[in-house]
Amino acid sequence: MNSMSKSRLSTSILALLIISAVAAASLTGCATIGFGSGKAPTKIAVLHTNDIHSNLFPWSLRTDSGELVEVGGLARIATIVEETRRGNCPVLLLNSGDSFYPNSLSKWHGSPEIGALNMTGYDCATLGNHEFDLGDDYLGQVLDIAKFPFVCANLEVEASPPLAGKLVNYAIKNIGGCSVGIFGLITPDLDTIASPSDNIVIDRDLAGLTGALVAYLDPRTDLIFALTHIGLPMDIKLAESVSGIDAIFGGHSHDAIHEAVEVTNPAGGRTLVLQSGCYGRYVGKLELTSALDAIDSYEWTLLEVNSEIKENEPVASYLNAFQEVREDPIGIIESELKISGDAIRGQDSTIGTLVCDAIAEE
Repeated sequence: MNSMSKSRLSTSILALLIISAVAAASLTGCATIGFGSGKAPTKIAVLHTNDIHSNLFPWSLRTDSGELVEVGGLARIATIVEETRRGNCPVLLLNSGDSFYPNSLSKWHGSPEIGALNMTGYDCATLGNHEFDLGDDYLGQVLDIAKFPFVCANLEVEASPPLAGKLVNYAIKNIGGCSVGIFGLITPDLDTIASPSDNIVIDRDLAGLTGALVAYLDPRTDLIFALTHIGLPMDIKLAESVSGIDAIFGGHSHDAIHEAVEVTNPAGGRTLVLQSGCYGRYVGKLELTSALDAIDSYEWTLLEVNSEIKENEPVASYLNAFQEVREDPIGIIESELKISGDAIRGQDSTIGTLVCDAIAEE
């Protein structure tokens, strides 16, 4: 082979490598937060929240026994995170979307929720449908505030000026020497239950997309987590359809999963499906040991955010500016008003009866 042929061959190989690298980058746009060394730690802890719905402050809950208890609050969640970080293993902090509700989003443009999440030190989050309730512009302002990446692989947003360049398909986090790949998914019916612009394209083939992401992340990471807002039934279906996901941290269906759901994937491996309730009542905690690029052993716990937990003072002080003016009550409702799930979708509900009676008496 003459020198000219060698030169042409070398140039062709270099061009092919460049094209492949560019194609991979365009398919998998990412936020890399330090690649791991490949040496997994003895133990790591993953803390998880979902569906906070702008519940900035503690709220009252009536238990099955009829007792009224105070739960929730972002300042108490910050305390749980802080205390866990003082423990004997590194911590990864995740959120599965629906941090907002329209009234707060329209009034404060995400400042209280994202500000508190920034102060608490979240590592990664995905989007929920309520993030799109007021359209692309408001969500764009939210993403400008965040100091952590938002991952959402099944949305194409580059044609939306407020959102272009502000989402990534996945992030890679180095947690105590263990490289964790985290990708995000949002509900495929986003455009029917929220208000994304026509510039946003939704990929509804979650299994196909996830398979490609796992194939890309597997050689680059020790563990792979899905951060989803698609609901528990779809999370389980995804785990049954795609191999290689170590754990799915979900949201959307508001399920408080007290025991991890273990799903056998097509390759015969185990995928954990997890979710942490709603409205900030719980923080999910997954303590795990990893070996051979998989979860070797684990313990999943729902930590209740209750009045026994002291509020984190800096976060509480920050949120105080967003405290609503509270007026004297005009009446007391003795019955519990169930406002989500099957309680309002498939039968008469207390909240539905109250609203209908109020309209009838107007």
